[in-house]
Amino acid sequence: MTRNRYWLKTAFAISVAALILVVSGCSDDPTDDVVTDNTYWSLMDIEEIELPRVVWPLDAGKAIVGGNNEHVYITEDGGLSWDVVTIDPSSGRSPTDIYFAGNTGIMVGLRGMFYTTTNDGRTWSNALPAGVPAADLARIIKPASDSDNPLYVCGDEGVLLKSTNGGSDWNYVDIMIAKFFEDYPVIDGESGDTLYVVDTTLYATQEKFNFFGGWAPNNDVIYLLCDTLQTDDEFYVLVSDDAGSPDSWEIHVIETPVRWFDIYTADESNGIIISDSDGRVDYITIGDTSV
Repeated sequence: MTRNRYWLKTAFAISVAALILVVSGCSDDPTDDVVTDNTYWSLMDIEEIELPRVVWPLDAGKAIVGGNNEHVYITEDGGLSWDVVTIDPSSGRSPTDIYFAGNTGIMVGLRGMFYTTTNDGRTWSNALPAGVPAADLARIIKPASDSDNPLYVCGDEGVLLKSTNGGSDWNYVDIMIAKFFEDYPVIDGESGDTLYVVDTTLYATQEKFNFFGGWAPNNDVIYLLCDTLQTDDEFYVLVSDDAGSPDSWEIHVIETPVRWFDIYTADESNGIIISDSDGRVDYITIGDTSV
């Protein structure tokens, strides 16, 4: 399941400032303990290590860490030694999420950082489809059913990408967001006459929405959290029950100034949403307008 990977990440390696601590079992000597919880941790010995951001356990004793400025660190011996792979250090980009679907690894990040690998991170290829904005990418979303199809990547400026072959190829998903917004008349306050009609579809375009979290409880359903710079007192939950096909989306408006960044649903309509602004975790019923 998708959320389990965060427990795996924590169990294998954590980042502190610009360091990586690697667990290697227990130690009887308390002076050896970096973390004093009866577990032995050792510092990853790499000169001028870039700040680690994401980590994924590849196999027993094997892990990959993504850091700032497109640096990748790989171990195949439980953290005793590490290889450094640099993709494009001059870009200054940092990863925000990483996931491996079988032999295909996916790493996304800021300013359109979107790479895939088929050799455990030794080499990486740019996977951002042509014509897609080089926006900040936030999340890799996979079905909680332990299937790697479909996979999604969401981010700012309306970027929603989908793969149906385990991450090898990606296509832009048009959710036809303008259909959720209707024209509205501007009425003269004295006469009651319609002065003009505002065509909301002119500004309710997908690129004006930022997707920053999502959850796929199975292969068919996907939830997305998003907001827009057009307003600061509401956010949106988008739901598709047909694997993100353009005509399958519904939109639910939640009136609140709080920014939310992730969602987990227990069933088709109930779950929790998590805020990155004040540490809030709230219960949500999809379709309700209050949290």
